[in-house]
This record gives sequence, C-alpha cells and structure tokens, in this order.
Amino acid sequence: GGTGGTGGAGGAGGAAASSLELGARTGTEPSDDSPFERRDPNFLCSERLPRTETTHRVDALEDGRHYEFAVIAIDGSGNPSKPSALVVGTPVPVDDLWDSYRNAGGKAQTGGCATSPGGAGAPALCLALFALAFGLWRRPHRMAAALASASCLLAEVGRADPTDGIAERRHSPRVGALELKMGPYLPAIDSEFGNAGARPYESTFGTGKSPRYVLAAERELWRGFATLGVGAEVGYYTRSARAPFAPQPSGGASREVALSADETSITLWSFALLATVRFDAYVDRFPLVPYAKVGLTETLWGIDLAGRPAGTRTASGQLEEARGHTPGWQATAGLAACVDALDLSAALSLDNDIGINHSYVFVEMTQLASNGLGLSNRLRVGATSWLAGVAFQF
Repeated sequence: GGTGGTGGAGGAGGAAASSLELGARTGTEPSDDSPFERRDPNFLCSERLPRTETTHRVDALEDGRHYEFAVIAIDGSGNPSKPSALVVGTPVPVDDLWDSYRNAGGKAQTGGCATSPGGAGAPALCLALFALAFGLWRRPHRMAAALASASCLLAEVGRADPTDGIAERRHSPRVGALELKMGPYLPAIDSEFGNAGARPYESTFGTGKSPRYVLAAERELWRGFATLGVGAEVGYYTRSARAPFAPQPSGGASREVALSADETSITLWSFALLATVRFDAYVDRFPLVPYAKVGLTETLWGIDLAGRPAGTRTASGQLEEARGHTPGWQATAGLAACVDALDLSAALSLDNDIGINHSYVFVEMTQLASNGLGLSNRLRVGATSWLAGVAFQF
C-alpha cells in the first residue's frame, strides 16, 4: 500500500524543485477496491520506515497534481494493518538559491573542475594539499603534535618560575607554522547585480553572517629582519535556510505560507597558495608580530536543495548540477600576540618536547576576492572578513 508523511516531494522535471505539504486528514477511509486496500506495489512510495520516523520524502511527483497518501503499519511478524485514513496534498514548485540566482539573471557557469562540496572530493583535495605541505617540513611528527599542544600551554599557565628569563631561552630549529582560525563570512553573490539589483542570496539567507573555518600551513624560506615564507590555506563555509515557494503565476492564488519545509544550502571550499611575511625578529623581547599574506585562490562551490544537488533541467531532462569553481586572489593583514610570556617554563617544555618555538593568538583582516579574476561567468563568492585564531611556530 501507499505510505505518507509530512516530508517534501521532488518534482518530476523542470528547473525548479517541488515541495509537498500534506493537508489535514480527510477522514475518508480507502475504498475496498482502492490500490491502498489491494496494497498495489505500483503505488508503494517508500521502503519500510523506522517507527521513529515522522517525515519522508517522495520523489518524481508532478506539480499541481492532487495526491492521496495512506500509511500502513507492519507488525513484528510482517503482517500489514489496514490503511490509515487518507491524507491529501499537491506538490508546488520551490525556489532554491540556484533558482533565485538564475531567475535574477545570474551568469555563473557550472561544471569545470569543480568538486562536489557535499561529497568526499573537496575534503580529499584538502587532505592531499596539506599532505603535500606537511611533506615540506623536516619534522612532520612535531607538526602533527601541534593540535594536542593547544591546551597544554593553557594548562601550564600560572605555574611559571618568576626567575625565568626570556633572554636565557634557547629555541629549537624553526621551519614553519600552523594556524587554526575562524570568522564571520558573507559571500558577495549579490554584488553581481549591482546596488539596486536583485538579491538572490539575501532573499534566501538574509543579511546575517555564518562562520567560516580555515586551516593554514606555512613554510619559512628566509629569516632576517623579517621572516619570508610560502603558505597554503583551506577554508570551509556553509549556510542553509528553508527554501521559499516559487512565485505563483499571474492570476494564481497567493499562498499564506512563504517558506517550504525543504532546505536550500550553499557550501564553499576555498584553497589558497600564499606568499607570507612576518616581522618577528624581536618576538622574544616584543610579543606583537605584524604580518601579511598575498596569493591566488580557487573556491569550489555547490548549492543543494533538501540534501541533494540543485540545478537546471536540460531539454533532455538531465540535471545540470549547481556545482562550480571560482578563481580569485587573497590579501591578508594581521597582528599576532606571542603568549609564551604567560608561562615561560611551559613554553620551554613545548619547545623541547615537540618543537613549538612560539604560540600565538591573532586577529586578521582578509580580502578574499573570489570573483573570477575578470571572468564574468563565475559565481562571486568572495568577501572581506576578519578572523581570529591560534598559531604555532615550529
């Protein structure tokens, strides 16, 4: 027999997806010759569902068509119950972020060398990039120990020997740094349409910002009055919201509920190769270290609806998934504060045991100009944002 629920339903075709909101029970029992009573397998629209599941998504329904649903329970011996009273619903189209962007005249192309942000491709590329970066260090085992040491320094604070002196400290050889940071982010997708144009991102997600997380590694090349190096960064950002119903055709009835039960989301994976400079020659005497970074970036982006790729249907019915990539550039200026002086004995232990020369907290301003480098057919996903985090020099 058929099954029902309160979940959404996918459309049978077209550019927009669909959502189905089931109405109240009609109180009508299925007739004896109905496919529900006959348990016609052609009308079965789900596998056997767990008893705790309260929603279920049904695909390949036709927009504007009336559907009836019933639920059948299966006992431990496999015996089916009589069908429940019928519940009715009609699928209607919804606009995910990609639909709103396309309807506003957005020109971004999909495909290319994009990796599905929701799958394993982007994280795998992230790991491959940092495996290469870590391979440049002479002491990779010390780099791997950095995360475990983040709380070690804090645990030692307050137990310093007041007779310890900065000038007496001897450092192990230093080759690079590792950073963990985060900050609020708002991709500039709407900038494509000008100040007075459409606002597909804002109309979907609002004007609030969501956190962006960044992992960065750096290899030192030269040290003198400053430290010059090369670095790599990987950033991750995602945002989701309930997708609005598509506008009704001219003359159509207006809907009281503006948002569907389906969620639309955007996910960004950004990769950067950077040149870096840190003015840290006198960090043992003056704990503040200005620094700057500049380089090229590549951002992989993807837009989903109800956990599945959004996109546009071709004439043949195939889905061109809303997946793409945007090249760009990045410039960063920041100020780091060395926290070794909070507990010199703990800092010395970290250096001797796992090779951490210095530990920092920092704040920075980053211009991530993921705008296509002059290409007009790229989704603009860059932003100017500040980030804060911790860093370890090795």
